[in-house]
Amino acid sequence: MKIIFTSIAAVALLAVTGCDSKQEQARKDGIENAADAKEKQAKDVKHNAEKAADATETAGKKQADAEADRIRAEGNAEKKDLKNQADAIRDQK
Repeated sequence: MKIIFTSIAAVALLAVTGCDSKQEQARKDGIENAADAKEKQAKDVKHNAEKAADATETAGKKQADAEADRIRAEGNAEKKDLKNQADAIRDQK
């Protein structure tokens, strides 16, 4: 009999504490909404950071391409100068 009474009391306690009041549910919903807002903010920050990183990479690539073009032009100019020097040496024959 004592076990039955204890079991009934435990079930009743769970039933009472298992049901949230409207205020408690509203509080939980508010917390969940705040957490959802933070997750969205985090997603937006990551998205914006990715866009900025992509733009930086693109700008860096353009800068690297321009530097490569400058080095090629410098090399071609030096090559032309050296060929002219070689031709001048041959002209001395």
